[in-house]
Amino acid sequence: LNNKLLGRDPSTLSRSEVDAINAEYGVDMSTEFTTDLKNMYDYYLTNVMGTGDVPLGGWEADALRAFKEALNLQDADAAEAHIEVGRRIFRMRSEVGGREAENAERVAFQKLVFLSNLVFGEAKARFLLPWKRLFNVSDAQVALACKTNGQVMFKKFLTTFPDPVGADLAMLQKAKEYQTRIGLEDPIAQETLQVMCRERVEKKVEEATEILKASGRTRARDVAGAVAALTEILSYNTAMSALASEEGVALGVGPVTLFGGAFHEGNRTDELRDLYRMYLAEHVKDGTFSAEASAALANLQGVFGLGKKEAASITLDVVTKCYRNYLRRAVQDGSL
Repeated sequence: LNNKLLGRDPSTLSRSEVDAINAEYGVDMSTEFTTDLKNMYDYYLTNVMGTGDVPLGGWEADALRAFKEALNLQDADAAEAHIEVGRRIFRMRSEVGGREAENAERVAFQKLVFLSNLVFGEAKARFLLPWKRLFNVSDAQVALACKTNGQVMFKKFLTTFPDPVGADLAMLQKAKEYQTRIGLEDPIAQETLQVMCRERVEKKVEEATEILKASGRTRARDVAGAVAALTEILSYNTAMSALASEEGVALGVGPVTLFGGAFHEGNRTDELRDLYRMYLAEHVKDGTFSAEASAALANLQGVFGLGKKEAASITLDVVTKCYRNYLRRAVQDGSL
């Protein structure tokens, strides 16, 4: 069996190959050489986990299950290998000094706990792997390990698509399937997706803000690029809002808001108000305030997280100035 595994991925080993070896030598390795199989599984588990702070890639649990099943290794025996890996991590933590090294070992143990839940299933892992009793780890710490690693893997999965968190129905349905597969709780998956959607919109807002600032430094005010960036944001928000009602999409799909993000938490709401004011001014400068413009502004107000009174005050100010300018021109050219 060792010879068969030389130079190949252990997860590609099949049960039929192991059965053929058993038949050739007249043995049953799963009962007669259990310790050797556990050592093989232990070695593979240690390698697929990687070093302490390197995040999981998402393929590890499937590979471990495939190898375990090929070896015909019982869950209870495989669980002993997981426990032994945990003991080595704890021994290393006590032997290696320094805060960074200790943090790396803590992250490694969190990965082990999360990966174990994926390999055995949460209910079975709780029975086979008594982390609390063996390593003095609380239920809260186990939950944190699953949350931390689950978030990292879920976010990593989304970034594998050409347009992460884009308004793509098939991609968002795959995100939901992946969330279920890794056992990530709904509230955590929802928060992760919403944050990524918000960050996507924030990048566009930054772009619009830079254009607006640059135009303010020139005599000829050109805000077409800023308007285009905001229009793109509104289109994205409308599409995501529509996808929220589709079946099987990931939780968190829906209207996007910057509330709670970098602009609100960083006291940059003045920039949002300036953009709102500019977008409104550009849509009423010809003397009309269409229903489409009104709907777009209501959409933008929601995205920016502006209050109703705040938005109404800006609207009144801009529309009043527009009317005064229009009236002044009418008086000057004699058309009044």
